[in-house]
Amino acid sequence: MAKAETSPDRWQNKNLSKYYFVVSAPMTPAVEQQVKLALAPLPVDSDSVWHQGSLNAALARQPHVEESHFKLWLSSATVLGNIIDAALWKRSEELLQRVSERVKLYVHTPAYAQASDILKQESVVIISGAPGVGKSTLAEMMLLALWNQGWTVVNIASDIQEAWRNLKVQDEKIVFFYDDFLGQTNVAEMQKNEAPEILALMDLVRKSQGKKLLILTTREQVLGQVESGGDDRARRIAKDRAKMRVELKEIDRSKRAQILFNHLHFGFSDKTSRRLLAHDVRYRDVVDHQGFNPRVLESVILRQDHKNIDSFYATLMHSLDHPEDIWSGSFRQLSTTAVDILFQIASCPPSMISLEELREFVSFTDAREWNSALKVLENTWVRLVSKNKQKNPGVVDTITLFDASRRDFLLDLLNDPAYFDMNLDKLSSLKQLNYLLRLANLLGSKITRTNTSPKVFLTQSFKRRSNEIDQISAYLAKKDLERATRKKQNSQEKIEVLIRLATVCFDSKLPTIESESFLYQQLDGLLQVLGQRNYMRTSSIFKLSSLLATDLELPHFEKYAFPLARLAIEEMDDLDGLEAYFELPDVFREDYLDQLAKVQIQNVFDWELESIDQENDPELMRSLLDDLEMLAHINGYEIDSEALSEKIESLEDLEEMRRADRAQDGYFMPAPSEYSSPSDGNEELQELFKKLI
Repeated sequence: MAKAETSPDRWQNKNLSKYYFVVSAPMTPAVEQQVKLALAPLPVDSDSVWHQGSLNAALARQPHVEESHFKLWLSSATVLGNIIDAALWKRSEELLQRVSERVKLYVHTPAYAQASDILKQESVVIISGAPGVGKSTLAEMMLLALWNQGWTVVNIASDIQEAWRNLKVQDEKIVFFYDDFLGQTNVAEMQKNEAPEILALMDLVRKSQGKKLLILTTREQVLGQVESGGDDRARRIAKDRAKMRVELKEIDRSKRAQILFNHLHFGFSDKTSRRLLAHDVRYRDVVDHQGFNPRVLESVILRQDHKNIDSFYATLMHSLDHPEDIWSGSFRQLSTTAVDILFQIASCPPSMISLEELREFVSFTDAREWNSALKVLENTWVRLVSKNKQKNPGVVDTITLFDASRRDFLLDLLNDPAYFDMNLDKLSSLKQLNYLLRLANLLGSKITRTNTSPKVFLTQSFKRRSNEIDQISAYLAKKDLERATRKKQNSQEKIEVLIRLATVCFDSKLPTIESESFLYQQLDGLLQVLGQRNYMRTSSIFKLSSLLATDLELPHFEKYAFPLARLAIEEMDDLDGLEAYFELPDVFREDYLDQLAKVQIQNVFDWELESIDQENDPELMRSLLDDLEMLAHINGYEIDSEALSEKIESLEDLEEMRRADRAQDGYFMPAPSEYSSPSDGNEELQELFKKLI
């Protein structure tokens, strides 16, 4: 083998400064010397030949490399056999099987180092996270590394007493592992009086001077239940968790790709499938999916048979879109208040919701129910964040669902008539009804547009209760207006409510007699308010006018739509209002209104030119001017932008000269436009998945 390496054809036109010969087999000193002689024509020296002994010595000098790459030392047959034979893995057969399956799929992430550091410092680490993100896998990889360092692994499979039974040998290095130590889905699964036993074990491990270690895993939801529960000793576990907990957050794109690659590599053995998977770029859709979850990959790729690649991807994408198996167990354990919170959020358009607003939406009789539910849901089903960290550091005031997969799960539950009826009867705002109607493809057919694929089951459910939607719509509009008045919100919030109501009345496929009647009453008051020149975004008034103009035969066009448009034109003073005016139906192009609009439109163009002139960034100025000129041209207007364009050109020339001066002084920094476009990572993914072949 070594002699073949010296072939002239192999190294032709290659300028080698040094050559290494590396094999994994053992090698005696005599054989090593023979290899060096055989390689003599190549640039070899005393340390150019590496064999099993050399590699092991190098790994011993760099233990972090060995910890990061389990496949350097682990093989399912040899090493796992050694674990059993040496009795160093005191555990159930199920865990051993689990480890042997997962190690080949494992992808090293920063969470491993974080958990290891906490374990070294505290001797105890609690790994928490949502279902399916890899808590147990991370813990098991840590156990493998510790076993390789000579630690005895004790798996606590059923209750904490297993730990005490293995503490007889005081000087032995033992690492205890307790998976889902607070219960798999609910803290109620804990054995009676087990909390004090767990605390006692944690205290003993901490006092063992590094001779004992404890690795625990739990779902974040269950940990939240402990924190808000009535067991003081269990709450102490949650109280101490901050310095011991590792939360498994989002996995970055490159790690997602590696995880998917590993699952495909071990899930498909035939060459034809692997070749097709290597070239089928639908792996990007999986990697970039908002609901990416290793447990979904495992359940689809490794536990199911697939007729062909198309059926495989169809199944996988459906599972990512509908992760019922991941979230259903957790959901069933939630309190009524927690379920109400989730459905209230899921019924709103995806965005942050203020906790103050949500609190008004949710029905509960005791404030403790609210606090307890939030504790349980935090970091599992929802995220609690600060809307303005600079003004209010540390103040949590907004909430959102943890990710899109949770929303999909909750909305899919509405397929059940019982869940749909419960949720419909508990809606608290018209924006929720509008959102669900839009998902059902019952809204947005005329004026507003939606990119959301219709959910057929929602459509059927709404039609089943179509006679009640009118009353519900009017009722929710009243609640929203009362809420705005009580909070002394300005007229803009009230007009947004009327836009939602008008959308249901005139841009839906449902009968809305009562809602229309209530809308007309409110429009009378709105015209009076607008007549007093109260501040209101003209773009919103134009949108309301458009909705009222969907049926010109109805009396509300002349009475409301036309007067609202006229008032909006008189107040139009920004680009948003201008763009909204251009989207009005042609019916508003009446002589008087059109003449009034032309004067105001020209004023807005002039004001926008002045605003651009106040900027000092030539690149931004050029972009704003291009957009303004395009808007004017499309709608048949001319603007006098010659002087402003010349000013921008002068600023661009000056900026170019400054860059040249900086280059001469050795401080050149290319302008953003001169950087090569950043890689989207698709080339790296392509190279990775080619290895499937």
